[in-house]
Parts: sequence; C-alpha cells; structure tokens
Amino acid sequence: MNLHLPAKLVFAANRSKLLLVKASPKLLMVGGLLTLGACVVTACRATIKAQDILEEAAENKAKCEKAEEMADADPTIIYTQADRKADRFEVGRRLVVGLAKVYWPSVVLGLAGVAMVAGGNSILTKRHVATMAALSATEKAFSEYRAKMKQALGADIERGILMGEKAKALPPMNKEELAEYLKEHPDERLTFNDGRIPPWCGPYARIWSRESAPRAYNGIKDMDRFWLATKESILNHKLRMRGHMFLNEVWDELCMERTTNGQAVGWIYKGDGTNTDGDDLIKLNIEAFWSDPGPVDIDTEVYLHEDFIIDPNCDGVIWDLIDRPDVRKWGGPINN
Repeated sequence: MNLHLPAKLVFAANRSKLLLVKASPKLLMVGGLLTLGACVVTACRATIKAQDILEEAAENKAKCEKAEEMADADPTIIYTQADRKADRFEVGRRLVVGLAKVYWPSVVLGLAGVAMVAGGNSILTKRHVATMAALSATEKAFSEYRAKMKQALGADIERGILMGEKAKALPPMNKEELAEYLKEHPDERLTFNDGRIPPWCGPYARIWSRESAPRAYNGIKDMDRFWLATKESILNHKLRMRGHMFLNEVWDELCMERTTNGQAVGWIYKGDGTNTDGDDLIKLNIEAFWSDPGPVDIDTEVYLHEDFIIDPNCDGVIWDLIDRPDVRKWGGPINN
C-alpha cells in the first residue's frame, strides 16, 4: 500500500486549485462573454414566442372592451366596475406571466454574464493594486537602503558597489588605432554593444539603436545625440505642463516599443522644491554605447559607430505618487 498517495493527491489538488485561481480572471471574462452571447441568442428566440403571447393578450383585451360596450348598451347585462377591473387585471397578469416564462432564461444568463465579467475585472483590479503596493514598498526599501549606504560609505563608493566598474568610453578611432590601443591596454574593458544592458545602468535602461528605434535612428552620431537631447527637453516641457509623465510616454517620444513597467513608473512634478521622490526633471542619461565595428578595410579609415544607452531617472510608481495630497496636479508654467 502506497501511504504517500493521499499526500500526492492533496498536493496535486492544491496545485490545480492554485492554477485555477491564477487563471480565474480569464476564465470569468471568457465565460461572461460567452454567457452574454447565449443571453442574446435566447432573447431572440424568446421574442418569436412572445409574439403569440402578445397577440393573445391583445385579443383578450379586445374581448374585455367589447363586453364593456355591450354592458353599457344593454342595461340588462350585469357587468360591474369590479368585474371589469378583475378581467383587465387577469389579462395583464397572463401577459406578464407569459413573457416571464419566455424571457427568464435570457434574464438569468444576462445577469450571470455581467456578474462574471465584473468578477473577473474585480480580481484583476485587486491584483493590480497589490502588485503596485509591492513594487512601491520594494522601491522605497531599496531607496532607504541606498541612502544609508551613501551616508556610511560615501556616494562614490555606494555607486561603485551598485553599478560595478564602469567600462571606459573611447573616442572614435579606426581599426589600426583600436588594435594599437588594445595592445597597450590588454586589460581594458570596452563598451562594445552586444545587445546587453551594461551592469552600471539602472533598472529601466534600454539601448537606442537602429534595431530598437528604426523610425528615428539616423546613423550619424552627432545628429542622433542632438535629436535625443532635443527630445529630452521636449519631455521636460510636457512634465512641467502636465505634472506627471509615464515612462511609456518617453519610449513613445523616442520611437521605441513600450514596456510592461513603463505603464506604471514615471515622473511627477511639484515645482516648489519639495519633491522628495525626484528632482522635478526627466533625465535620460544619454550615453554612447560603442558598436562592434566588424571586418574593416585596413586602407580605409573607419570610425567605430555609436549607439546610445537611455537610462531614465524615474521617480517611482506614478499611481502611488500622483494620489498623494502634496503632489501638484498641474506643474505650472513652463518657465517656472
């Protein structure tokens, strides 16, 4: 006899329950939409049956009216006001009962569908609130930890521990100059762009290149840098006017794809010097990121090409920052 079988069954049941709870918002949403579709179908079928009920009610009403006319024309016919009210009430009762019998499945399906959709949305909302709270608490704890590290060790040492040793950026040079430089500095670590974010960058850093921003990338170093700097200035103007800015709005401005965390984090603007979460300024921290030159003709002077690292200084989770009473809803004039 396998004594572990009950424990395995309990484990499998609990795991299945957990997976079901995880998928419950999707299940409720899909189920609710299907139920609402069934509601529409049953309502259409019920309308066909209701036509006969309405016609029967109209006939009974006409009979009541004819009986009233006959009673009014012939005094020998006894048809009191009480009888008339009773007959009209019975006609209405039969109509309501008949329609209720026909339409009750549609009503039940409609209410069930709305309840399922609302339930799924409620679960998603609660999960979103919980996720934002967890992210905000983690970010707050990390910021407090960094502040203590800076106070104890100094800002330079703390940044070095956090970011790691920063690679050295080289001026443009051709292949021969690069080979000579590497001979003289064999242990030098260069920032060649291999598609990875360097370790000294923040959590929201991305590489701005031909692949990530094909609609905006020019390929000429100075023009690309000037374009990025101009966009940074435009974004700061928008921040001052609106009072807040999401990270995904920055990616939109830079012609890059949106990110998951970009819909939650960003910047706030207070304009009175009391912003403890940031410095009322969007800093993209634009930095050259050297691309691997690949095969180069020795007789041709070829310069290493630059992509750029965008390392934004987000203040934190917007949904938490924007609801606080000390945060201004409008940043004020651009020239504050």
